[in-house]
Amino acid sequence: MDNNNNLYVENKFAVIADTISRSGTVATKHANGIDWWLLYKDQFENIYYKVLLDQHGPRHHTTQKINNNINTLNGGATKKMSPNGDFLVTFDPFGFLEIFSFNRMSGDLSEYLTIDSWIDAQSNVVIDIEFSPS
Repeated sequence: MDNNNNLYVENKFAVIADTISRSGTVATKHANGIDWWLLYKDQFENIYYKVLLDQHGPRHHTTQKINNNINTLNGGATKKMSPNGDFLVTFDPFGFLEIFSFNRMSGDLSEYLTIDSWIDAQSNVVIDIEFSPS
C-alpha cells in the first residue's frame, strides 16, 4: 500500500508457471514450526507442486509425481490437510478419495491409498471433506 492507500504489487513473479487444478491449495506448517508448505496439484497429470514459504518468501521447492492412475486426472473436487499436517486427502464425488502421508520436513507425499466414491453423484455436486479431531 502506498501513502495514498492505493494497493499495488511491488515484486511480481510466478512461483509455479503451469496448469494448476481447480481443487485449490492446501497449506501446512513445516516440521520446523516456522515455515509453511503450500501444495498444488496439476490439472492434467498426477503431479504435485510443492512451494516452501520461508523468511525469503515463496519458492518452488520440488515437484512430485505420485500414482499412475489415469482416473485421478480430474484434479479432485476438494483437498484437505490434516490438522497435524501428516495427511493430505483429496475427494472427487465422481471418482474417489485419495489419501497421502505427508512428510512435513522433506515435503514428500507417500503411502498413496484410493477409495472409490460411495456417493451417487449425477450432476453438479458440492462436497467437502474434513478430519475428525481424533
